[in-house]
Amino acid sequence: MNSRDEWRTPAWLFRLAQSMFGPYVLDAAASDKNALCDRFYDLENDGTNQEWVDGTWCNPPYSNITPWVDCVIEQDVRATLLIPSPNGELRDLRVLTACSEIVFFQQRIAFINPDTGVAQKGNPRGSVLVHFGGAAKGNSPRLRVISKATIDLYRNWGILA
Repeated sequence: MNSRDEWRTPAWLFRLAQSMFGPYVLDAAASDKNALCDRFYDLENDGTNQEWVDGTWCNPPYSNITPWVDCVIEQDVRATLLIPSPNGELRDLRVLTACSEIVFFQQRIAFINPDTGVAQKGNPRGSVLVHFGGAAKGNSPRLRVISKATIDLYRNWGILA
């Protein structure tokens, strides 16, 4: 496993996802250091081999994303994954035909090093929230773009502090 696989989702991004798709009750790919829900699956109990529930959050290890995508599709639960922006991998077509919504960000996400608590700049790819479940399931996914200006505005309002 790559050390970056354990980087934590920034709190502001998790709060934004919660406001759009939550509440979340299960973090399917976490550890004691980076879990965002009280209930979580860690490396030892491998979330891809566990039952997910409606309200699952998943920031999967970026070194091996496909099993996590397969898991949410097969289990057919309301869940949100934070993954790299689609750029032609084989799993992207599965994502695009199974999800109900995709949220793109106009800025690179600075994930949090769980040991230091410091945001790690230099993410080489864009990130998206991919939501499964909901009214649009089975149709073309709804697309949203969250601009840096919108994120800054939400922070100024204290919504994403």
